[in-house]
Amino acid sequence: MTTQTCVATLMAIACTVQLTADGAEPSVVIPYLNDDVVAVAYVDLNKVTESTLPTLSQTLGIANAPLAGNLQHTLMAFHDRADGLVKLGATRVFAIWRVADLEFGGPGWVMELNDRANTGAIQQLLGTKPVAPRMPRVFRPHGKVLLAARNERQLEKLTQHHTAPPRKSATEAMQKLGSSTFGLLLLGDADSRRVIREMLPTLPPPFEAVDGRMIADDLLWGGVTVDLVPSPKATLHIETSRSAKASDIQMTLSRLLAFGTSRLNEDLRGIPNEVRQSALKLLSLAKPMTDESSVVLTIGEGPDEAHRLARSIVDMLLFWQESAAPNERMQQFKSIAIALLNYESVHGELLRQASYDASGRPLLSWRVHVLPYLEQDALYKQFHLDEPWDSPHNRTLVVQMPEVFAEPNVALRARIGEGRTTYVAPVAKETYFPLPDALPNGNPLRIRDITDGTSQTIQIIEVAPEHAVVWTKPEDWNVDLDDPLKGVFTMDHSGFVSAYGDGSAHYMTKDDVSAAQLRALLTRNGAD
Repeated sequence: MTTQTCVATLMAIACTVQLTADGAEPSVVIPYLNDDVVAVAYVDLNKVTESTLPTLSQTLGIANAPLAGNLQHTLMAFHDRADGLVKLGATRVFAIWRVADLEFGGPGWVMELNDRANTGAIQQLLGTKPVAPRMPRVFRPHGKVLLAARNERQLEKLTQHHTAPPRKSATEAMQKLGSSTFGLLLLGDADSRRVIREMLPTLPPPFEAVDGRMIADDLLWGGVTVDLVPSPKATLHIETSRSAKASDIQMTLSRLLAFGTSRLNEDLRGIPNEVRQSALKLLSLAKPMTDESSVVLTIGEGPDEAHRLARSIVDMLLFWQESAAPNERMQQFKSIAIALLNYESVHGELLRQASYDASGRPLLSWRVHVLPYLEQDALYKQFHLDEPWDSPHNRTLVVQMPEVFAEPNVALRARIGEGRTTYVAPVAKETYFPLPDALPNGNPLRIRDITDGTSQTIQIIEVAPEHAVVWTKPEDWNVDLDDPLKGVFTMDHSGFVSAYGDGSAHYMTKDDVSAAQLRALLTRNGAD
């Protein structure tokens, strides 16, 4: 077991929350939980609004924490979205994962509604301003719920699941998880359990009591939930087939906690000291207990434990938020780069930096013309392609910027501004996106024109926030190849993501690249 895996597991345990056995049955989602369900996550929107997440930052001590603004913006954005949905009649949201959903790039969704729900307004709110990448795009009212999915085919499959018998273990688990604010239920289907049974190697001592066969055959489900008010409380719940297996799980968890404590006491590279200390405090409180066939690990019983949990949640959220953003940007850039490759495959030429009218006036950005290759064909068809980006009609579409062009850090996104992006093309005579007067014979570039190699040539790049542009506007980064670093690095912007012509993406800091190296990566035919 690697140190990174152990620490990640322990931090996940430390951040999980109270499981209540007296919760009301979430009956609306039960018909959709069939034998092929792998996992279910949910949020009780009413409890999110009741917990007043924006003011909760004071209770948790976020105001005095590093990067406090980022986390407060995140809490505020999440609270506002939940509040908007509640006002429109939504009560709870369930995300349901099946292995079959992998092809769709996200789970199916079931939203519980009250009798006064305005499903049209809910669809408009979620459809025009998605809260994150891979969120649903199509919706269908179905009885007392609103179904949502990535596309019509996934939506149809989700609707059909309503007619299949519900899974007994899922029903029992959701009855226990149902009254918490947030929850995650891991079930596994027959295929995933078979893979675990056959492929999971025997763990080294002292964890050898848990093997692939035990996990596949004797673990019925595992659940975690989150409740923040009246005070934070955390519980991990694992349900087994019999009490003897529960004892094995309890023993293994205790040993894992001890091992994690030992490793966290060492100087682990990449983990800030405050995060390490918070995790150590939580681990000292974590005592897994058995209750017949169940294993329960609870943190947050009593004011002292609740305070420690609150402080640890803050430290770990801040750590996660700071470390996750570059990876999220990398995924966005890979999606854009692959879309540009698909454009080239269809048209036999590279996408130009902008479209132009007969007089040579620039109309719309490449970001608009790549939309059909980003599963955004419906949005693309709304544009008047023969009009400039700021025509009365096209200007109304600026607010519909797809998440793939949006900064994932909420605070930084607010600083950049609505409808603006820092994901741009480096524009110069020698780059992937030259202006028309620099194109060979005025014709679009082809792959063969990238003589430095597509894997060595940057297509698109993340610039500093002060260089952000309106995403539909035919404006990018007019790069100064004599000093390219000044566009991507500032005092508070110490790293950037870029995508290459082969579809790859990379994150670089000031220590990773010099001006000469970046210049070589930006040029397509410099023989460097």
